[in-house]
Amino acid sequence: MTINLAKAYLDDDVTLYVKGAAGVDGEPTYSDGSAVVCRVAPLSEFTRSMLANTSKATAKVFFDPATTVSEGDRLTVGSTNYTILSVDQKKDLNGRVVLQEAAVAIK
Repeated sequence: MTINLAKAYLDDDVTLYVKGAAGVDGEPTYSDGSAVVCRVAPLSEFTRSMLANTSKATAKVFFDPATTVSEGDRLTVGSTNYTILSVDQKKDLNGRVVLQEAAVAIK
């Protein structure tokens, strides 16, 4: 029997919009949005640089490993919209994914 204690801390409700294929105008399309449970942790600053393009994350969001989230997806926390910059899987000592950590920035 496996118990994931990290799930006990996932108590923030957000709406997740999954990024889809580009539309007619070349901009990505997004799903209608689904309610997911996670943990939102504000950050003072987290910088991600890719070839001189710099993005600053304003929060880290922790998701259950069963939740499908990817770079470019969007989420709404209260009335604030965020874009997911990166997703990292956190594993336990046995190599099982126990959390997904996403760096997000205000859209």
